[in-house]
Amino acid sequence: MKRRLFNSVLVGLAVLLASICSMIVQRPLVDANVFITRQWDSIEQFTYWYNQQGFTDEIDPTSAEKVDCDDYALRLQTRAMSQGYAVSIALSWQGIYYGVIVDDSGWKRGHAACLVDIGGMYYYVEPAPTQFSLIAIASRD
Repeated sequence: MKRRLFNSVLVGLAVLLASICSMIVQRPLVDANVFITRQWDSIEQFTYWYNQQGFTDEIDPTSAEKVDCDDYALRLQTRAMSQGYAVSIALSWQGIYYGVIVDDSGWKRGHAACLVDIGGMYYYVEPAPTQFSLIAIASRD
């Protein structure tokens, strides 16, 4: 009897988890057929590209939703990948990403930014226009 109850609870949890996942992953955010054909060779080249994109703090002024770090990171990733550049979302925790302090403001939670390969070096990029910054993380080679 206990085993049957346990199994039905597990099945219920599995169904709940599947329904939550289907709500989260409704559609791909970036086209899966993106071809990485370009790369940035210098910080200056990347910064110039970033400035040419016209990013502002407002992502969608008609939306009532709050804009935060994941929106900025996704916007940068989507724009870059649509132009042939590889950009990953980078999630830091309590200001640390891969053992490197990327935010010393006392932020005690998770934060979304981007990881960008620039000239063979991986950089943690804070994509919010008013906080835009790059921090070297590791060499690709």
